[in-house]
Amino acid sequence: MRSKLILAALLLGATPAMAHVVIGNPQAKAGSTFIAGFRVSHGCVGSPTTTITVTVPESIITARPQPKAGWTLSTTHAKLATPVAGEGGPITERVSSITWSGGPLPADQYDEFVVMLRLPDTAGVLNFPVLQSCQKGAENWAELPDASGKRPAHPAASLTVTAKDATP
Repeated sequence: MRSKLILAALLLGATPAMAHVVIGNPQAKAGSTFIAGFRVSHGCVGSPTTTITVTVPESIITARPQPKAGWTLSTTHAKLATPVAGEGGPITERVSSITWSGGPLPADQYDEFVVMLRLPDTAGVLNFPVLQSCQKGAENWAELPDASGKRPAHPAASLTVTAKDATP
C-alpha cells in the first residue's frame, strides 16, 4: 500500500511539469549564446496544436528561430530605443515574437520549437509567454509567479540566467 501511495505522489508531482510549455534546459550563463528548446507536451484539452507563439523578453536583442518541417515560421520585430553594436553593424531592431504555425502536433505527442538567443549580460530570470493555439481552443502560458512564489496555473516558460562566472 505504501509503495502505491509513493508512486501516486510521484506521478502527481510529475504531472504539472509535463502540463506546461517549458524550456528544456532552463538555466544558462549571462552573455552567452543559448539554444532554447520550447517543449510543448500536449494539445489543448485533447485538440492538436496548430500554432505556437513565443514572446521574446525585451532584454534579448538577438533571437534566431529554427525552421521546423511542416510548419510556417514568422517573426515580429520591434525597434530598439538605442541601436547596439552587432557583428554586421548596428542592430536597430530585435525579434519581439516568433510564431510557428501549421503542423498539426497531435495532442498525445510532444515536440520542441527551437530558438538561438544571445542572453543579456546580467543574471536574473527571463520569462517567455507562449500562446499555444489548437484546432479547438488555446492555452496562454503567460502567468508569472506572485510574491508568494506559488506556481500559477498557466506559467510562462522561464530561463534562469546565472552570473558569467557561475556554473549553470
